[in-house]
Amino acid sequence: MASIPIIFFTIPIIFILFLVKSRESLTHRIDHIIENSLNSGITQMIIIFILAGAFANTLAGMGSIEVLKSLIYYAIPESFILPGLFLVSGLIATAIGTSVGTVATMAPICLAISGGNQENAALAASAAIAGAYLGDNLSMISDTTIAAVKTQNAENDKKFFLNLKLIAPAIFLTCFVYISKAFQIGEIESSYQPNLHDFLIVAPYILVIILGCMRYHVLFVLMLSILISFVIGGLINIPLIDLTKAMVSGMSSMFEISSFVVLVSVINSAIKYHGWMDKVENTLKHTSQKFGKGASYFVLFFFVIVANFITANNTVSIIMCGDLAKGLAEKLRLDRNKMATFIDMSSCYVHSLVFYAPQLILASSICKVGVWDLIQHSYFSLFCIIIVFVYFVGNMKLSVKLNHRRS
Repeated sequence: MASIPIIFFTIPIIFILFLVKSRESLTHRIDHIIENSLNSGITQMIIIFILAGAFANTLAGMGSIEVLKSLIYYAIPESFILPGLFLVSGLIATAIGTSVGTVATMAPICLAISGGNQENAALAASAAIAGAYLGDNLSMISDTTIAAVKTQNAENDKKFFLNLKLIAPAIFLTCFVYISKAFQIGEIESSYQPNLHDFLIVAPYILVIILGCMRYHVLFVLMLSILISFVIGGLINIPLIDLTKAMVSGMSSMFEISSFVVLVSVINSAIKYHGWMDKVENTLKHTSQKFGKGASYFVLFFFVIVANFITANNTVSIIMCGDLAKGLAEKLRLDRNKMATFIDMSSCYVHSLVFYAPQLILASSICKVGVWDLIQHSYFSLFCIIIVFVYFVGNMKLSVKLNHRRS
């Protein structure tokens, strides 16, 4: 039985949120919610989705997928393909500071090497997504890091090194898991030898990775790569009309995910309009006063989960819980760099388990796999969440008596 698309549920949710009573009229409520739903970040995300679809489909129309698959098989042992995708994706995300842009860059490559096998595609895409969140968490120029550091008045370099020290075991464990996974790249001609024609066809893939590592904006990278793909297509005598049709088809394939982003942003705006997040925050602040350091981290972690599942945006989640985190840090005399690391790690890796997160839906759309198939291979995020609990929440203990004495 086919599952119902996630986007279907956004319509009744928005309808109900419009009908929730407030002092203003229905027309004013709708106008206010819509007006505050869209911003430059949402618009940029949609453009990235559209360009990613165009890039992936244009290269597929050139035959790049089969060539890239052959080259990777020729150069890298199968057992190291998944760790390679994970680490390269992490490098790109650290350089460009965006997980969405990294997934848009890497997903076509994951599709190319999957050999038409859905399980392979899910494994490859999950490795790329894991790397994207790794880089997003570490990068000094990512929105999540900037939000975490600024809200806590932390120091970027100290946060970076603490963050890296904490997730290093998770990186090694994840690579070990990927090495142990059976991954077959598909049938490749055993006598295959790379040639200039093949390198020309896959040049746009290589260009995307190089420019990404050089910190160029992902929109510029995707646009330039599409244009170069057309130039290369002309050089190898692929009809312009065929490339154009492939590009437009790829753009059209991103309609559902783009629509979903718009509708989710409306839901977020409605939730803020009704003030429900403020009520949750006040409740958690009151609860956290009864517990010690570890328990306070646990309460904050719960708040991060709630914020992530409501907004489907890890940066917004950090901003939403930033004041609460700073207040807890000051009250309990917690190190601000540790707190910045905590909320950044928590938000990034919880976000990778949100089934309607843009990164997951984008990878799902390009690689033609289910979102749940991606989540079940989220080894890196699970390892990092365990580390968060061991390091931050592990010393949880009730301190009600201590609080009474202080008061």
